Amino acid sequence: MFDFQVISGLRRRAFRGSSFYWGVVTINKLTLKTEDCDVKITWKVLIIATVVWLCFIGLYAWLLHITDDSTNIGKVVEFVGMWIPVYGIAVSAIIVTCSSKETAKARYEFDKIENTFKLIELWDRPSLKEARDMTRAMKAKVNKMSKDDLKAEINNNEDKYRSVITMCNFFEEIYYSLLHKRVHTDLLKDAFGFTYIDIFDRFKDWITETLDENTKNHLLDLRTKWDATPKSL
Repeated sequence: MFDFQVISGLRRRAFRGSSFYWGVVTINKLTLKTEDCDVKITWKVLIIATVVWLCFIGLYAWLLHITDDSTNIGKVVEFVGMWIPVYGIAVSAIIVTCSSKETAKARYEFDKIENTFKLIELWDRPSLKEARDMTRAMKAKVNKMSKDDLKAEINNNEDKYRSVITMCNFFEEIYYSLLHKRVHTDLLKDAFGFTYIDIFDRFKDWITETLDENTKNHLLDLRTKWDATPKSL
């Protein structure tokens, strides 16, 4: 139930890369399919309710053994007149219930998209940009270092330590967002999957020996989940 202009706006804000663009396009298509499915289900429920109601009326008429007896015919007319408003109320309740579910589902999907793009926009925040530059500059050096040298290189330099911690905090925030289903998994994987795997592997020895157990496990779990090519590529 998304507005197409909203989806188009999200496309314009998309992370730089065609795979991410097509990820949003895919969500748009899936949303339309979901809406069609919900409409079909609503109509099926209404049809079933109508058939049941008509069967109920027919059964009542049959039990009275309708003949030319005006008394029996009058009872049926009276019965139908009494139950038509009830049928209307029941149908209205079904429509309202189905519409509420569709609205809630559409809102949930929209919020997931918004949360996803908020995380992506954070990637260009000054503190993260500085951390990215610092950790990128360390890449060539890290590959030639022993575990102890790597640990000393980071822990004895405040800027480097803060940069690595900032990156870890950002990806742990992504981990929690995925854990609680607040974001679109595939979109974030397309946007950050390869980058995160590279960063995690670069500082794996420092992460496993320095960070607390929970944070270490969270980052490792995210690394395991993203250890595959993004679906949209």
